[in-house]
Amino acid sequence: MLDLPPEQFQGPKTEIEQIIAEAAIGDQRLKITKAKEEDTYTYAKEILGIFSDGFQWSDFVSMIRSSFEFVQKNQDLTVDEQKEKILSILSHVVDLTDTPHLPDSYTDPLFKSMIPPIVDIVTKASNGQFQLIPALSGEVPNSHTFKDYIAKTKEAFTDGFQWTDLSVITRHTIEFVSGFPGLTLEKKKSSVVEIVHGIIDSTDTPYLPDTFIDPIFKSITGPTVDLIFEKLGY
Repeated sequence: MLDLPPEQFQGPKTEIEQIIAEAAIGDQRLKITKAKEEDTYTYAKEILGIFSDGFQWSDFVSMIRSSFEFVQKNQDLTVDEQKEKILSILSHVVDLTDTPHLPDSYTDPLFKSMIPPIVDIVTKASNGQFQLIPALSGEVPNSHTFKDYIAKTKEAFTDGFQWTDLSVITRHTIEFVSGFPGLTLEKKKSSVVEIVHGIIDSTDTPYLPDTFIDPIFKSITGPTVDLIFEKLGY
């Protein structure tokens, strides 16, 4: 962070900081190999101008959107190269931005664990890699339809809801809800958010209390759904 001394001069992590760092990042570390660091660092600093008062949880998807727009201006990049450059930008933004209310040693690992899967899902939405599930016999969904879906989905997370699971749940829920042709776009969006929030409420997240992590998940869900539907061409 800009306002902290170099890492080697910081004191040892507290127990909770160490747990968060190990659990959140895991094998989801941002992998930057070919992206030009100077280019992505410069644009990351431009994004920082938007968040001069600190980085809010709800701003998470906005910076992903901005990074996509910046990278996609270069038509010479392959899809994988675009993803790599986006990850580089977002990694710099997280490192350079202060999150209000909580120490960066708590929040930075959370953001960095969420970035790769969300970038991946948005990229797939942009490239037609979503498979929409058709409704059976023109079924019109109702609250029971969604409750049944939540119950079945929850069974897949008996070991707890991980930070990286948010993008997986969001993708499958969008695919499910989009299979009902009678729903308007706004109803599809609100239904996806309702379902994902229901899954968040009914599952436990390891290592941190739900009172801490659930509001973070929920604040990210709506903007993520909006961005994905946009990339799907709705």
